[in-house]
Amino acid sequence: MNKISSLLIATYFISSCTNMPFEAIVPTARSVLIGAEKLNISKDFYEAQEYSFANVRIGRNVSAILVLEAIIDDTYVWTSSDGEKIYTYNGKIVKTIGLERDIEIFNGLLFNFERGHNFQYEVMLSSPSAFLEIYSEMSLDLSKNLYLEKMSSKVLSWKHQNTYKTNSDGQVIFSKQKFHPFEPAIEIEFYYK
Repeated sequence: MNKISSLLIATYFISSCTNMPFEAIVPTARSVLIGAEKLNISKDFYEAQEYSFANVRIGRNVSAILVLEAIIDDTYVWTSSDGEKIYTYNGKIVKTIGLERDIEIFNGLLFNFERGHNFQYEVMLSSPSAFLEIYSEMSLDLSKNLYLEKMSSKVLSWKHQNTYKTNSDGQVIFSKQKFHPFEPAIEIEFYYK
């Protein structure tokens, strides 16, 4: 089915199910068919923020700003306006609360950027509930100044690669992570105050 047909069908269903004004139908249909637009952070937006924040995009359908709520034992707690939470340690997602599928890495504080360092994480998943051991190995791509984390689980035959970019102070400023086997990758841009 081509995109125009898909858009017409989506417009029909959206308009028949709600009292939505016509001006809102096209952006809504676009979001359904193409995905949510990535939020662009301008210099003015950054300067207007009182606290550190993260620009988060899950797959192509969710894009949101999360504010740094707390730092607990070097773990950063990022919170959305709806109360969803993403916990990061050195930029790595170690726990989520309120997402469609949540995770918790029990020994996530082992994570670091030491090249060649191997980790074995103990991870609890939701939707479906499962306990996994996930193996990880760190490497560095000097040409792009990225840390690469190769992850795998024998139980699910799940393999993927996470990427982390740091600034000159060693803080993670960007990451792309596959945090749950049944969820798309999540991209996070970190903005510190």
